[in-house]
Amino acid sequence: MAIQQQVVAEKNVPRFSIAGNFFSLGQMSFRFLEIVVRLFFNMLGLMWQMLLNQLGKRRYSPQTLLGQSLAMLCDSLGATFIKIGQILSTRCDLLPQEVIQPLIRLQDCTEPFAFHFVPALIKAEFGRPMTEIFAEFQEEPVSSASVASVYQASLYNGKKVAVKIRRPDVVRRVRNDLRIMRLLARCLAWLPMMRLVPVVDMINEFGRIIEQQLDFRLEAMNNRIFQEHFGHNHQVQLPLLIEEYCGEAILTMEFLDGLVRSDELGWGEIEYQESLITGLRALYSMIFLNGFIHCDMHPGNFYFRKGGCVVILDTGFVAMLSHDDRYKFSKFFFDIATNAGKDCARILYETASYETANFNRDTFDQAVIELIARNAGSNAADFQVATFASQIFDVQRRYGLRGSTSFTMAILSLLVFEGIAKQFYPHLDFQGEARPFLLQALLQKAASG
Repeated sequence: MAIQQQVVAEKNVPRFSIAGNFFSLGQMSFRFLEIVVRLFFNMLGLMWQMLLNQLGKRRYSPQTLLGQSLAMLCDSLGATFIKIGQILSTRCDLLPQEVIQPLIRLQDCTEPFAFHFVPALIKAEFGRPMTEIFAEFQEEPVSSASVASVYQASLYNGKKVAVKIRRPDVVRRVRNDLRIMRLLARCLAWLPMMRLVPVVDMINEFGRIIEQQLDFRLEAMNNRIFQEHFGHNHQVQLPLLIEEYCGEAILTMEFLDGLVRSDELGWGEIEYQESLITGLRALYSMIFLNGFIHCDMHPGNFYFRKGGCVVILDTGFVAMLSHDDRYKFSKFFFDIATNAGKDCARILYETASYETANFNRDTFDQAVIELIARNAGSNAADFQVATFASQIFDVQRRYGLRGSTSFTMAILSLLVFEGIAKQFYPHLDFQGEARPFLLQALLQKAASG
């Protein structure tokens, strides 16, 4: 909490330089013009592709073409928009799957920034030259994303470390972009066709998600919390921080050798099965027991090791569930199993963050009751989180109800994990593994009154 207050204080420090303000205003004006121009030509390109589709020279759905166009736009506009595209690629509560699919490529590594910035960034962060801190430092990053690049290095005590370094000037550029997007969102909100869409709230939500990933002190704090939650579980590993070399723009942590993406391991099903069960139980602990959820467990952040072990990286993107939210989320899943559709509808309504002016509670309840009835009769082996979540989100969209961010992120974290599980162990019993965690969560609520 103290770190968060310090971050807020730093964001609110006044700037009195007139020249600096004019320069910043000029930069924002130029960026605004760039965004509008790229958006205009992107829309022209989309219309051209739609026309070719109509003429029979393309065979894509309008939703797929929209997704491809969005991916190209995000890629061309840089870090902020790539990050938004990455977030959208996981948000099937907001977009249909055909739009999401082309956005998934934005999760791949991006080009690293030039290495000659690195020594200056390290000295600015720690007040010491890079050569005084690190005995060796590899110039080629082991991974690179829209916000940071990660390098392998060695300390003078011989310990191998991973050094995550924020891209130079990314904070200013992201904040300027978000200011522009909030301005555009407020303008769009005035359009009659957009008045039923919470566009300003959506941009604010995306902004909060992105900004919390810019300050690595918050990521370090999240790492410590996960270490505390899983410190007793030797099968779940997160890299330990090298505390003296962690700051706002740089994180230094132990380097974990031998990490290979799950889709490149070539293991047998039994080996995958052990690690996937460990990973699912860790995720259920986050959701139902701890209320502190890693929301970015895609294959680049989630690795398998022999003996049913898993490694979790990048703790910058988390969601928190209050004690009451954890109870409602547990009760929701329990009510699915017992075909209590009315109670499921009530929980969805009570935890919603937004409802449109034409929302009809009775028709919404009936749609949820029918949906739960169809799924309650399914065998555990036939139950698919992705299919069920897609149906729930579709009902919410059709009737004008938007789920709370924390509730939605908990479901989406399960979706991302199921996407990995389907590749290597399609018969993983999500319902069976959930039962002891649901029971424990409900008992915790009963014990606390």
